Amino acid sequence: MFDWMLRRIDARRGEALGPVNRVVSDSELQHEAFAVARTLANGPASAFASIKDNLDLSIS
Repeated sequence: MFDWMLRRIDARRGEALGPVNRVVSDSELQHEAFAVARTLANGPASAFASIKDNLDLSIS
């Protein structure tokens, strides 16, 4: 099922498979990373905390 996780794949294949949700060029990477960080920083902190808690519980 997760055979693709055992070998190296390129960015476009990762996007097609699902674990990668966006592909950007090297020159856009820092700008896009900071944009995502700003979105998360301005998001609903208590909801993010609850999601993190649930994820932590699901893997422990």
